[in-house]
Amino acid sequence: MTQTGPVVIVIESNATRAELYELWLEECAVRIASTKRQVAEEFDEAVDVVVLSEGFGDGAAPTVLEKIRSHSGYCEVVTTTADRNRVFPDLDVDHHLTKPVFEDELRSLVDRLARRSRYRAAVIEYYRRTTQLASAEVGVAAGESEGEDCTALERRVRALKRRLKRLQQGMDIDDIRAVLDSISQDRKPEPESDDESKYAPDKCVNCSRQWGVGPGDDPSRGYKRLGSYVWRCTGCGHVQMQTDPSHQRLAPYR
Repeated sequence: MTQTGPVVIVIESNATRAELYELWLEECAVRIASTKRQVAEEFDEAVDVVVLSEGFGDGAAPTVLEKIRSHSGYCEVVTTTADRNRVFPDLDVDHHLTKPVFEDELRSLVDRLARRSRYRAAVIEYYRRTTQLASAEVGVAAGESEGEDCTALERRVRALKRRLKRLQQGMDIDDIRAVLDSISQDRKPEPESDDESKYAPDKCVNCSRQWGVGPGDDPSRGYKRLGSYVWRCTGCGHVQMQTDPSHQRLAPYR
């Protein structure tokens, strides 16, 4: 399937400036919103990057941003401001650009943030599918489900791994880690049981980092628990899992 260009929404009261940004971002699918109503009409989960004017709607920027954050956990937000010395603690944005904004810096930043947005979406789906795969394998082992479920999930997981590798090739390590850390902060799994902790792997099968140094989910331990018998290495980001040992079958994801 052909990958379309990033979807960008420019939220800017100045129509001339918004049209200029659209011209510069010709490789993207650009939507323009000059009013709060247009923001509601144009914004959806397909948006990768939001370019938001700090002065939008005579002080409406914080309210608009709050609605954006509540409806999408994937998109990245950059705000444009006329004062480089001001800070905006009430604006939860990923980057600031000081006006006048130049073409090269806008194009470069939007490209970078779009890659982060798509990488975040792919990682979250990868976590979800690998967890589903572990559950399906348990069902097959217990005779409760058909192997076709596992086969379909395995194909999807392999496709997601290929997509993640392609996306990583266009990202620097700091952006990759920032995305993974933000996902870990958003996810709040239940505390790990003593039985589950007993079956946690001793090390990452991908980078061989040793696990089990510190207590609980402390990063010093080397992993972050994502769900039942599913862990992510804090070193390389590899997702590792085992099915419930009560089924007498270990099925680490490879």
